[in-house]
Amino acid sequence: TTTTTEATTTTIDPDAPVFEPLMIDPALAPEAQVEAAYLHRWEVQLDAYRSGRTEFLDLVYAGEALDSRRAEIDDLVASGRRVDGHVEHNYEISLHSDTGASVMDAYRNYLVPVDATTGGALDEPSGEEVLFEYRMRREGDRWVVHHVVSFR
Repeated sequence: TTTTTEATTTTIDPDAPVFEPLMIDPALAPEAQVEAAYLHRWEVQLDAYRSGRTEFLDLVYAGEALDSRRAEIDDLVASGRRVDGHVEHNYEISLHSDTGASVMDAYRNYLVPVDATTGGALDEPSGEEVLFEYRMRREGDRWVVHHVVSFR
């Protein structure tokens, strides 16, 4: 039996962010813990939109929400696009229990699709207000989004 291997090269972008789990800070009130986790989720998601990398999504998502975000990023990559821009948050946090919360965010959306190769915008930012509910669950020492509802 003969085994043939090909040499491969993996290039790691030294400027690419590396994300860590955001552990619950017991010094913070529960609402502040959820808020910190929610905003951390945005940082991770925006990086995935810009880079096409999905390896950090499981730090901030679980279950069907994780599957949906991975599929969304995979579709962007397959189409040769990414997403760039920002949002302006307008959210309210509701605690349902010691392990359950939701964030209703009526944010202004300034995200736009961009060409993955050139980085050129493929559309203009709309600034449209969109409403999403992010259902969050405490899993061990961190809060994660486990379900997302769009009210578009």
